[in-house]
Amino acid sequence: MGEDHIYFIFKMADGEIKEYEYKEENRLEIARLCSQLNGDPLEKTTQLLDYLAENVFYTQKILGWRISYQKLMAYFKRECGEDVKCFIYKGVDEFNADQRKFLDMLDINGYILRTKSVKKIKGRGGKTEWKGNLDIELAFEIDDTKDKYDTAILLSGDSDFSVPIDRIKKAGKRIIVMSTRGHISKELLERAKFIDFRKLKQEISK
Repeated sequence: MGEDHIYFIFKMADGEIKEYEYKEENRLEIARLCSQLNGDPLEKTTQLLDYLAENVFYTQKILGWRISYQKLMAYFKRECGEDVKCFIYKGVDEFNADQRKFLDMLDINGYILRTKSVKKIKGRGGKTEWKGNLDIELAFEIDDTKDKYDTAILLSGDSDFSVPIDRIKKAGKRIIVMSTRGHISKELLERAKFIDFRKLKQEISK
């Protein structure tokens, strides 16, 4: 795992070394080799790689370092007070033990989890896709609970959140968006105060 890339290196039974950068076009071949060498079902291995991509690859590739969720919670408590509530919205695979450990860690550190089971859907060409997006649930909750807070902090750069942001701003609420420059939409930059994760490296990095 380098600063900007993740590589998988396999030593085959005949001594051949195979190296793959983790990216979409190599994902299934990496999963096949991991499954073959570890003796795990291909489906389980693919799920684990998707989990890796979602929770490690983003910060490793874009930021060049990983976020400590313990330090992130401590940062929010220092800046917002001990009564701050931090929600995480995530699609989960109930059979994924590694993901369960990650969620347990979040729970232990005071995060409030909003989860739903992922669904396996056959896409175009028979390709299997995993669906577990909770953006709609997040958007509804941030609007439905606006009477319970003064400031909302959104860790996303997705322009889809511009509508709920408009709604809570009309109610007189303050909105802060945390993301990374170059990975945040102009719609959010126009609507909210922006904090770049890079400026918080010393406080929240592992």
